[in-house]
Amino acid sequence: MNGESMNKVIHHGSLVIAMPLALVQYKDGDLVIFSYNNEYSLKRFAPNELDGYLLFKSESTDSSFKDIPFAMVVMEELKIYGKVVYYGNTL
Repeated sequence: MNGESMNKVIHHGSLVIAMPLALVQYKDGDLVIFSYNNEYSLKRFAPNELDGYLLFKSESTDSSFKDIPFAMVVMEELKIYGKVVYYGNTL
């Protein structure tokens, strides 16, 4: 993990393992790794909060990190790589 946008859950420098799933298998509240326009991110998946959008939520102590909504019409350009199944720190 690189960055502070999810530091309430996963700290910068943590090791993250994600499992790829079919789009219909991701559930509201899953932590997911995704990309759009060659920008990669890890956020909380919230597909039911905004009609017509997939919402990816930040969970940070830094309020400058905002939630990221994607209109359903850009789904071809959005790629979800996997659901986080493990995270931890190395010593």
